[in-house]
Amino acid sequence: MHYLLSLLLVFTSSFSYAGKNEYVIEKKAVKSFLEIKVDSVTSLGLPQDLMIHSKIVGADGITVITENFGMFSVASMTSKDIGFPNFDMRSWPLYILGDGPKNAPSELLREIKKIKKVLYESNSLITKGVFNSKQGLGYVLIGKEKSTIYLTDSEQKDIITVITTTNMKEKYIKDLLLQGVI
Repeated sequence: MHYLLSLLLVFTSSFSYAGKNEYVIEKKAVKSFLEIKVDSVTSLGLPQDLMIHSKIVGADGITVITENFGMFSVASMTSKDIGFPNFDMRSWPLYILGDGPKNAPSELLREIKKIKKVLYESNSLITKGVFNSKQGLGYVLIGKEKSTIYLTDSEQKDIITVITTTNMKEKYIKDLLLQGVI
């Protein structure tokens, strides 16, 4: 189970986070969205401009390979997935980003420490922050090649959505990808 947890976090997370900086996303007028119900937390509205000539692959979530804007994957993560069925997943991004309470089970904290070490060694953080989404809070970590967004729901404690981008510029993350969740 711990191997699965470590593997999942390496693929879905990019960095460690300290501090709660507001991440400002300007709401833009977008003509049309492709609405994808990802899970009970996220209904992802993807602008038509992002989806033109894109390929969608479904496997443990969805992956969208765009023609001009890089690629991204969207997956759900539950408390059962990480091996702690009673854990409040709304705090998961805080633990991964470095701001989680220190009273978590020692087994969980040990795993997170290992994962954060790998993440620090393999990614370069450009910017990070927290924003309000339609259903709760979003946590964004923008890197040079890979970025991660965690979406939480203020009403649901057992599930979060994780969006991981590859080769997608921050401008496109703000102007296209996140427009449908704010």
